[in-house]
Amino acid sequence: MDIPLKKTFLQQGSALYQEMIKLAPHDVIRRYLAFRIIVNAMCFEDVVGTRQNARMRQIRDVFLAHKQESDFFEGYRATDEVRDQTISPLLKYIATETGTLDPKGLLPELIGGASKAKFEMLIPLVFAKFEKDFIAGNRVVNNFMCFTGNSIHEVSTGDLPGAFYRYNSSKGLYDLAEYVFNNARKDPDLVWLTRHAKLDMLLHAQNMADCAIKDTRNPYSIDGIKEVISSTGIGNSLALQALANDPAYRALYDSVRKVRNKLVGHMDTKTAMALLISTLDALPDSSPSKLFNLVENAVRSAASTHPSIMMRCATTNYLIDDPSIINIAGTPTQPYF
Repeated sequence: MDIPLKKTFLQQGSALYQEMIKLAPHDVIRRYLAFRIIVNAMCFEDVVGTRQNARMRQIRDVFLAHKQESDFFEGYRATDEVRDQTISPLLKYIATETGTLDPKGLLPELIGGASKAKFEMLIPLVFAKFEKDFIAGNRVVNNFMCFTGNSIHEVSTGDLPGAFYRYNSSKGLYDLAEYVFNNARKDPDLVWLTRHAKLDMLLHAQNMADCAIKDTRNPYSIDGIKEVISSTGIGNSLALQALANDPAYRALYDSVRKVRNKLVGHMDTKTAMALLISTLDALPDSSPSKLFNLVENAVRSAASTHPSIMMRCATTNYLIDDPSIINIAGTPTQPYF
């Protein structure tokens, strides 16, 4: 149903994120944004019925906590593969396969006028604040895409480090989306920027949940933090089990999952685009943040039961506030551009 409009939606959303990449002050932010283009491209492949980018799909699947091969991405950094030289071909592929854009799907933030001007003014300010809060300085960051040269990362392998790498990566992506959403949501000229940021929040809040508690409805899902704690016998996972059994949590998770599976991560080709967007708008704006907080609180409660788990939980993004440390000689990465 209205496939040309859905293809335009994916193309325009990807173009919006490419424009944000151009406005980003740091490669970490660029890579966070590029992940959404990867997600859109994989959705697009499914819509047109042709899969051409196996490696990008492999990277997407790991971040979305399913279809992970043995040992893949344990302690692995995605920085050198998530670069303009791999993202630009995805954008070109989407644009070529879309063809003539459906006028109903064009984004004001890309066309011009007040929306574009506000977009170009706001985004650099949001990114500057995010860089200061989450990237600048010497940090301990166990996150697949947050390599700054001034960051320390765990290099051990195993189920527990892997689970937290995935969880922390989703948390970093969520944080950036929430910064954009909170700053754009009250401006009617930025409605599509707000919608796409909300979709990212839904995507990564659900993925945080799936990294914490295995998604048993997906046969390809991999163990979350709860399952790893139980299998290793380190600490206990009672807080996460209690969350999994909480009817209010399940209802909230399902409401987020319903929208997420139809517009981001996957594309519902059988429902009219207008209805999909109205469903997104109808979902309370507080839903992703509520899901985020429930999952984060349960993870921290479970982590407090053993020092080795708490250490990994604490290294989501830890600023080393020590004046005696002038610099950290981190492993260099390839530039995004």
